[in-house]
Amino acid sequence: MKRILEVKKKIGSLSKNSKNPFFKSQYLDLHSLLEAVEPLLQEQGLVLLQPIESDYETNTEYVVTKIICPDTEKSIEEKILL
Repeated sequence: MKRILEVKKKIGSLSKNSKNPFFKSQYLDLHSLLEAVEPLLQEQGLVLLQPIESDYETNTEYVVTKIICPDTEKSIEEKILL
């Protein structure tokens, strides 16, 4: 968790850089987020993966965000329903 804390310290503030004309709002697009975060994770020796997983019993799919420490093989993950 120490490495994650270091990444969080370095991220700082990310600016909203895209517009949603339907809601007349702005958001930070995923590509820009990954461009900012992945190098910081790599500096700390962490790997970001985002596989899609399927639950065939419930016929649902998820994007699973995993941050893995290859040295310890520990990881944290979060699932988002597609």
